Amino acid sequence: MSDVVRATGVSRDVLAKLSTRPGSSTTVENGMLIAAFFGKTVNQFVAKAEASDLDRIAAIAELLTPEERRLVEAQIRGLAAAR
Repeated sequence: MSDVVRATGVSRDVLAKLSTRPGSSTTVENGMLIAAFFGKTVNQFVAKAEASDLDRIAAIAELLTPEERRLVEAQIRGLAAAR
């Protein structure tokens, strides 16, 4: 749970409520952040559907700052160019 709190900014209290109280809910924003942490869209997360590799990468990228995204993009371009 600590990793989710740290990566998403969603409070430990909200996560505890969601994990211990059946039928509990949260805001759409929190739901998007939590789903992205697991590499899924909200719909995929709620439906317990598998996400494609690209879906997971895109969802996780949403958690990054613009500068972090630029760094990741540069690394991906470097990997592709090295082939």
